[in-house]
Amino acid sequence: MEPKPEITVLVSAAAVQLTFGLRSYHLPFFKNIYILPDAYQTKEFNELVVGHVSVKGIFISWKYFKMGFENDKDGVNTALHEMACTSSPKPIKRVWN
Repeated sequence: MEPKPEITVLVSAAAVQLTFGLRSYHLPFFKNIYILPDAYQTKEFNELVVGHVSVKGIFISWKYFKMGFENDKDGVNTALHEMACTSSPKPIKRVWN
């Protein structure tokens, strides 16, 4: 996916939305954010995913990133979800099937 200025601005805005007003507003445990065009498959999961966090960084589907901000009533926002997972260095266990 080719870099576009709006991607940088909107990803940064999502991080600010998550951390606004906090004394500790950095997300220090993950330095890289990878934006992919659509849902994708990873080695960790045997299904398509729209975002995940690994030791390599934060991975988010751009399609689902945008969808998360289109409806603020449904409670589904891939960008905020994945960035919230980065607020701690502890591994997050998958608890659903």
